[in-house]
Amino acid sequence: MQINSGTFYKLLYPSHGNKGIWFEPYLNWDYMRVVDDPGTGVSVRFLETSPGRYKIQTASANWGDYNFFKGMGNGVKLTNETDACEWEIESRANNQVAIRHVASNNYIVVGPLFNSKHWLELYNSAITQQEWQLQQT
Repeated sequence: MQINSGTFYKLLYPSHGNKGIWFEPYLNWDYMRVVDDPGTGVSVRFLETSPGRYKIQTASANWGDYNFFKGMGNGVKLTNETDACEWEIESRANNQVAIRHVASNNYIVVGPLFNSKHWLELYNSAITQQEWQLQQT
């Protein structure tokens, strides 16, 4: 899939009814999770930092300029642009993508289904890679 740097997209989780993502405060940071209603959520844009690598920015956040993805432990929190991580977007079948954290080789996945919040987590396994749908907004 072709990513247009600077273009806003909905990041949708097709395995669970095309639910989008949202940020929620936890321990004084916004952490990312899957929303409850299909087709909703915050838009993100991919800002190319070098060929094939991007910083991911949300359209809004609870804390001003803290709206960039950072892989933190097992989760994905929002931070400022300087502290943000780089991500690679890997094309998959059916116009879907997997999102890999460059520094750790971990993929963004949705937390265990028994967790009602469905936090975005990072795992390094071919088995746990999950595919996302990008819908231009």
